[in-house]
Amino acid sequence: MYYLMILVAVVLLALQFSTNKFYQLRFGNAVTTSLLFTALNGLVTALLFFCINGFRLAVTPYSVLMATIIAVLCCTYTLIGFKMFSLGSLSVYSMFLMLGGMLLPYLYGVIWLEEDISIWRILGVVLLAVSMIFPALGDKEDESKKKTRTLFLILCLLVFTLN
Repeated sequence: MYYLMILVAVVLLALQFSTNKFYQLRFGNAVTTSLLFTALNGLVTALLFFCINGFRLAVTPYSVLMATIIAVLCCTYTLIGFKMFSLGSLSVYSMFLMLGGMLLPYLYGVIWLEEDISIWRILGVVLLAVSMIFPALGDKEDESKKKTRTLFLILCLLVFTLN
């Protein structure tokens, strides 16, 4: 059952990235189109959760604060993502997005929640961290491409952290 949930999550994540890329190719990567996409995405998500919650609305100050923080982070990494699509590949963006969503929560659990550590988990973290280095490696480039690649990698690190 867990493998099925992981498979569904991967398919849905790929669908999300593909939708983002299609939108960027169709409408560009200007800030206004990015914000419109994020707003529509948020509206669909809100309606979905309203239906899942039995058409009830329960709001607390804490939930508003957490929703605001999540909205700011998601809007920020979505806007960064649209810029990244114009500078580099979708696969590198999705890799940094997913690795940030896996590595940082794991490290948080190990460091602050005192979760168990094993040699296999350490090896897994090392392999994931090493896999992020490969997009940074590249052929010799002229100065303009080097600046673009540097900006792309900075944006990758931001997406990694924000997710």
